[in-house]
Amino acid sequence: MPVILYNLCGADEHQHFSPYCWRIKMALAHKELSWEERPTPFTKVREVAGGVSAMVPVVEDDGYTISDSWDIANYLEETYPTRSSLFGGEAGRALSRFVESWVIHP
Repeated sequence: MPVILYNLCGADEHQHFSPYCWRIKMALAHKELSWEERPTPFTKVREVAGGVSAMVPVVEDDGYTISDSWDIANYLEETYPTRSSLFGGEAGRALSRFVESWVIHP
């Protein structure tokens, strides 16, 4: 069963513009996992997965619901350890967290 990715979209459901959702698309592709996208406009985000988050991305996988791109990346890394690593070890995870915290959110 594919991972379900709730992805932010505009009025046109083919217009996806969230960099946080793109992070997860790239992570899923890097891990070579199949996924199904569920385009989600701003007005419907709070309805995703029973209102688990006020933001997307949200991922549903094997009975788990995870929100926040950082938490999703960590979940994918821990759940699929035999697939290509997103971080390349703990040093890479720490560097990625630094970049995510300081560069993306100044």
